Amino acid sequence: MAVDMETKEVSTVLEVNRYIPDGYIGAVKVHKDGRLFVSYLTTSFMSGGVFYCNPDGTGFHDIEIAKGIRGDDMVFDSEGNIYVTDMCGAPTSKTGTIEWISADLTRRETVLKNLASPNGIALSTDESILWLTDTGCGQLIRTELTEDKKGMRPLGQSVVYRTTGYMGPDSIVVDNDDNIYNALYFQGRILVYNPYGFPIGQIFMPGREEGRNLRTTHPCIRPGTNEIYICTNDDISQKACIFKAGSFAEANTHSFYLK
Repeated sequence: MAVDMETKEVSTVLEVNRYIPDGYIGAVKVHKDGRLFVSYLTTSFMSGGVFYCNPDGTGFHDIEIAKGIRGDDMVFDSEGNIYVTDMCGAPTSKTGTIEWISADLTRRETVLKNLASPNGIALSTDESILWLTDTGCGQLIRTELTEDKKGMRPLGQSVVYRTTGYMGPDSIVVDNDDNIYNALYFQGRILVYNPYGFPIGQIFMPGREEGRNLRTTHPCIRPGTNEIYICTNDDISQKACIFKAGSFAEANTHSFYLK
């Protein structure tokens, strides 16, 4: 769907089920050439993938090399390569992975293994750090990257924060000062960390104290602004909303999809 930022008019761009009968959207990222790249999962969590289309919904193409990835979230690097979370597994069965797809969409490699439902993913502004959330274990994980002839490889890892309470960390985004914004699913809040993973702030959803708007899923900072937009939905009203709040810094200008 698309929302006109001036009028707030909502329009449907693409009926995904027309092409993927059992699919639902994990994340939408904008390529520098304007295409929409969309990760998806089947409702059974048994399969998924990544497709792209034009902003008007035409030009649908299901990426062959990405088929099977239960794609919950993804991020581009500056070369156009894609990191995708394969959201599967559990604390007692750590089968989730982080998949890397080359910019020309011809190569795919597993970057990280043994995760319990990896969910959100983001790169630091200099692309030396890959941040991810592991929902199953309630963790924010920091992975140092190094480059070799085949691309980026993990160099070292650490769990920098463990969340508490029901459900866990969902999608993340990094601002231009390398702060990390993490939506906590079923908690109605965004937890903000500094570049080293220490909490520095929170954003609470309206109605949270009454059990409203608890299913916060995805934050995104509008380019050129300190405006963060947050996707959430409400079990009580059965409605989904996008809320706007302030961020500590402007959007990550180094990110591929914002250039």
